[in-house]
Amino acid sequence: MTSSFLPWFMKYIFATLLMISGAVMTTGQNTAELDSTGYIADRVYLVEPSIKVLFPQGNFSRQLDETAVLGLSVAMFMQLQPGQPAFVGLDLGYSEVARYSLFYTGFFPNGDPAEYDAVATSSMVDLSLGGRYYPGVAYKSLELYVDANFGMRWMYTSQRITSFFMGIEEASDFDIDQGDVSLLYGAGLGAQLSLNHNFYINTKLSYMGSGSMEYTSLPEGGPVGGFGEPLDAFVDRQSATTALRWDIGITYAF
Repeated sequence: MTSSFLPWFMKYIFATLLMISGAVMTTGQNTAELDSTGYIADRVYLVEPSIKVLFPQGNFSRQLDETAVLGLSVAMFMQLQPGQPAFVGLDLGYSEVARYSLFYTGFFPNGDPAEYDAVATSSMVDLSLGGRYYPGVAYKSLELYVDANFGMRWMYTSQRITSFFMGIEEASDFDIDQGDVSLLYGAGLGAQLSLNHNFYINTKLSYMGSGSMEYTSLPEGGPVGGFGEPLDAFVDRQSATTALRWDIGITYAF
């Protein structure tokens, strides 16, 4: 598949954000209600930046040269009703599945000597709608929650080539070589440790599944060299991309 998936992917993001915005506008008409003591409770919002680690499972694990894949994510949740333990939100994450770089020399079109720094990456972008529920299981400042996600996963291969003349950067080109999209779904168990009224240490372990999709990775044992461009080192794969996901980060509640 080609980079034509990029505009399709951006349209999907836009449509999803419209859905979230509609939900916020619909439920946001009544942002406060009286609790049992007569106190007016405000709706709670959560923002969660995290470092995530993916542990590939099954056939996905056998297709990769790595046992774990690092990434970053940010989730945003909105309380459905003030004082209630249910939340809905959006989760966006990025992971770099594989990377390979080459440094080589050549010539510019005018005949001047050139140096090239080329880097190719196989990347993963996750976008999903999420639901979270706090069942009231807590010990001192530690509270448990469960959540579920459903959305899409985009995996693509890209290459950036930067040219230099006498050590000075002349140009930089970025291209998406190929990509594929699949459904994404999962469920997890998390815990939050309160630091103060607004900040919490957050950790979560999730099972994340997907449909079968095309992607690239480095061969087992790594590339053996002799490539004209870094992209030549990657191998075409196809499988479901099931993984265990571990998040650790901070939750900001307001």
